[in-house]
Amino acid sequence: MVPAAMRAMTSVLTLLAACGGDSTSTPSDASRTDAPLASDAPADTAADAPSDAMLSCAAPSGLGRGLTWVRANPMMISGLSVAMGAPSTAATNEYFDAFHANTVHTWESGLPAEIAGWNAAAHAGFRYVSWVHFDGTSVANNMVLGGAQPVPGRIGYQIGDEPLSQAAFDTMVTGAGVVKAADPDGLRIINLNDSSAANALRTQAANHADFDILSYDHYTYGTGAHEGLASTRAAALAAGKPYWRYMQAFYYKDEGPDSAESDLRWDAFVGAVYGFTGYTWFVYSIEANNADVAPLLYTTGGNFGGTKTSQWSVAAALNEQLARLGKALVRLRSTDVRYVAKILNLSGLSAWAAGAGGEPFLKTVTLPGSADALVGTFRDDCDEPYVMVQNQAHANGDYPNNSSSEKTITLTFDFASATDPSLDRSVLESLDLASGAIVAIPLTSTGATTAKVDLTLPAGGVVLFKYKTARVFASQ
Repeated sequence: MVPAAMRAMTSVLTLLAACGGDSTSTPSDASRTDAPLASDAPADTAADAPSDAMLSCAAPSGLGRGLTWVRANPMMISGLSVAMGAPSTAATNEYFDAFHANTVHTWESGLPAEIAGWNAAAHAGFRYVSWVHFDGTSVANNMVLGGAQPVPGRIGYQIGDEPLSQAAFDTMVTGAGVVKAADPDGLRIINLNDSSAANALRTQAANHADFDILSYDHYTYGTGAHEGLASTRAAALAAGKPYWRYMQAFYYKDEGPDSAESDLRWDAFVGAVYGFTGYTWFVYSIEANNADVAPLLYTTGGNFGGTKTSQWSVAAALNEQLARLGKALVRLRSTDVRYVAKILNLSGLSAWAAGAGGEPFLKTVTLPGSADALVGTFRDDCDEPYVMVQNQAHANGDYPNNSSSEKTITLTFDFASATDPSLDRSVLESLDLASGAIVAIPLTSTGATTAKVDLTLPAGGVVLFKYKTARVFASQ
């Protein structure tokens, strides 16, 4: 739960609509891997077989359980339901089909009854993650994993939450071992916040063999969010594990809601720039009598059929876009994240510079006025470079980003060092978040080897692109 101490592109251009681990074994079929087996793939024919240069490259060797699962399955997108009981079939279908989550996520009382209730609706896309208490039990009945066997669709378990001391972490490690013994194929997740205690534990948590996924929560729209995102990314990458995060969809009752559409968009996509490959809205809904916290997505807590707020539809649309982005994101490895600031030198953030992350061709990133941008660089299995750019403006951001305005970001390129004969210097390839299609972004030539492009992004919006070569855009 949220501690009291924590208070404190839709597309691009005119298309805009608004690594290691403890084992190489993979979770069993109960985790519902959706990627086809090699034997399921149709044989190429002479007429439609791609050339060797078009084929995807082999996956890296030695991937751990977490990365193996993430690469093979739809990116986890959920909303946490806290002590809500089992939903109706209609509410279950709405969660998957209209809210566009693809994973049920329950609190530490979710096993066995709540998960069984979600499962009873028999939705074809049913998958789940459940918290358990720090000792591996369900607070509903004090039994390990609630005394329940995993049902098809099980992804795994978050072990406790937000350890604030070495003793608390050690207890959670013991709980992870209990969970591992009860369900060895389920993924085990540990979540830390941005407290000084958590920062001291983050590397240790990422490297522990009994945790498959490092998770992070920090509920702010300020630039302070970047430091924890960056440290989580660094710890997880060094340990060869995927990293997931919580996003803000609650408010404190004594403060009232303050989340605009642009805030939710920024919150959803800032994690993508850092390479996070799992997302949970905190909260989807929460019990009606919670003393401190209220759901942002419903006018009242405690009722899946209650009146929805406008933010419910915003989050639902973002879930669709995250799912499309996730098809590529889970096949990319983050190489760097840099900040482009016009006014402030932000603590804990490295300024963007040409060549950051091994990116070969991007030379300048220019914004109008006082706007800021975030730039993430990635590589796919073929070592092809990718770039993600985010407009840092959002309504409740810190100055100078406290704006809901779209921004036009100018990128310039120099291809003089290019050696790939298939490189097309006149165009970029981009993932259209509105449709999931790979679309062309024309470049304007500015010299024999140089070019530029103007990208207009909504407040909080992103664009992901690669250079057009014979290699296909990374995707599941």
